[in-house]
Amino acid sequence: MTLMVTGCPWPVRPPAVTAPGELPAPALQSHEEAVRCYTQGDYTGAAKRFATLREQTGNPVMARMALYGEACARLMAAETVSDYSRALALWEAWLDTDPGAVGYEDARLFAPLVREKMVFSHMPPDLDAPGGNGQPNPGAPKWYMVEANQALRQMTLRLDATEQQVKNKEHQIKTLENEIDRLNQQIEAFEKIDQRIQERKSAIPSTD
Repeated sequence: MTLMVTGCPWPVRPPAVTAPGELPAPALQSHEEAVRCYTQGDYTGAAKRFATLREQTGNPVMARMALYGEACARLMAAETVSDYSRALALWEAWLDTDPGAVGYEDARLFAPLVREKMVFSHMPPDLDAPGGNGQPNPGAPKWYMVEANQALRQMTLRLDATEQQVKNKEHQIKTLENEIDRLNQQIEAFEKIDQRIQERKSAIPSTD
């Protein structure tokens, strides 16, 4: 009744979405090459290909697809907090342009995971910059701090065990050195005794 009164058509149709077949073939080929790099683990190469496609295409749908691909590739290629921060900015830019097409998986549902579950998302961008204080970020998730503390305890135990092994080795080496010194002293004493015996033999006149 409400639809009939307001004049809305029935059934309600989802917004039109550009099908892949309607996109320029060269752009689609470039996009597939970038995706291939991504799936093969070449995230830096994929990011460069997506960026080139985004800058060169005049199709807004393809530009949005390239922006999404570049954001994902930059996130995967990030090795520092600052790299991740710049990649996250691309992700946020794509969220601002995504129409949220009905009938397809909505990638926007992935946004909270990127913002809240990724460790780098809770670290200040200048953490890895020269002169950073290196102190833990109070905004870091608790599970990360628990894992970090557990890893630290394990490393401390391993370090203590290694230090004890080194001390044991040093004690063994010292014991061997002392034993070697004792044996050398005994050998030297035997040599002196043998020398005196030889001297006495030489001093006894011959009976021939």
